[in-house]
Amino acid sequence: MGLREAVRHVPMSARLEAIQEFTLQNPKLDEAMRDRQAKH
Repeated sequence: MGLREAVRHVPMSARLEAIQEFTLQNPKLDEAMRDRQAKH
């Protein structure tokens, strides 16, 4: 099963949790994400 197919089977809430978990471990990435959200 490819990554795209796997991602499709994951509910959005679980995906967001995974992203949050990932960004917490990468403060610079978290900052970049927040900057992007602030600009929109």
